[in-house]
Amino acid sequence: MQKKPKVKEKDDQIHEEENKKNEKVANDHEMNKNNRLKETIKSIQNIEEMKEYIPINDIFIGGTHGTILHCRHKDNGSKIVLKKFEDHDRENGHDVHVLREVSALQFFKKNTNPNIIYMFDIFSIKNEVVISLEYMQGSLGKRMKEGSILFDTALSYKYQLASGLSHCHSFNIMHRDIKPDNLLVNDYPLLKICDFGLAKRYETYKNSHTVEACTMWYRPIELFLENKYYNEKVDIWSMACVFWELDNQGIHFSAGVSALDCFKEIVFKLGLPTSQNYPKLPKNIEIYEKTMSDFKYTSAHDRSHIYLQNKLYKLMFNYDFRKRPSALEVCEKLRDSEYHPQSSPV
Repeated sequence: MQKKPKVKEKDDQIHEEENKKNEKVANDHEMNKNNRLKETIKSIQNIEEMKEYIPINDIFIGGTHGTILHCRHKDNGSKIVLKKFEDHDRENGHDVHVLREVSALQFFKKNTNPNIIYMFDIFSIKNEVVISLEYMQGSLGKRMKEGSILFDTALSYKYQLASGLSHCHSFNIMHRDIKPDNLLVNDYPLLKICDFGLAKRYETYKNSHTVEACTMWYRPIELFLENKYYNEKVDIWSMACVFWELDNQGIHFSAGVSALDCFKEIVFKLGLPTSQNYPKLPKNIEIYEKTMSDFKYTSAHDRSHIYLQNKLYKLMFNYDFRKRPSALEVCEKLRDSEYHPQSSPV
């Protein structure tokens, strides 16, 4: 009987170990998910106003800062969404993300907009915070993974996103985490902005903010270049990234496993930031220097004329954030077919 080569045996062993490791990770994830589900159900059972609602156990989302549970009314069948915030710092009070989200949703409860998620109520039980929200079917991210979206539906989503952001910005509130997973949709089609855990008030160019904002794939150039004096125009760049995915079957504009990867992808598509196209270009920024040395970028690599054929992208992906259009201006341009995508560059 012929023996397996030693290299083959070693490969099989490594493969088996990897399978066991992946299986353990999956089991741990499922256990954590079930534990969070049980804890959430236990928490809402202590809320008098929620006793008329039954949890729909098969619909559950465990996020970084909270656990989402869909519930149905016992009598009339109406649905709501409960969000229980994970308490990362019980001794020193609630997490800053909790305070920001609750504060923003309380504000928009008084200043409503059809494209911003509505909060019905807020409950605090034993240092835990639970909020009840209007029901939506799912996220835009999930919707895009299910298949292509019709042009008219995508255009409607774009307009509603711009309209919702325009409402936020009219009160000097920037969202700072616009992405498909933070946009909820229904079949109508209806879109609503949610997850305000990074939302913050701003004053034009006067406030200093953290650059650790916006999910990496939707992060604007100024945050990669560590500009702390930004404003609501970070949301315009992130919104452009969402538009891009809607126009290109879910393909990300600047996907990567690291910030450096994403920055290089931006440079590949839009060109290198220079003193001509970027205000006060900073010096000695590691991500910029590494891109210059690794990528060996020259003007011959400039593909912006390909990726910025669409006039709206050319405005929204402007390196100078001061020159990006407002969300209201984006709404107005979406009414003009001149700013609609003509062909996909990817």
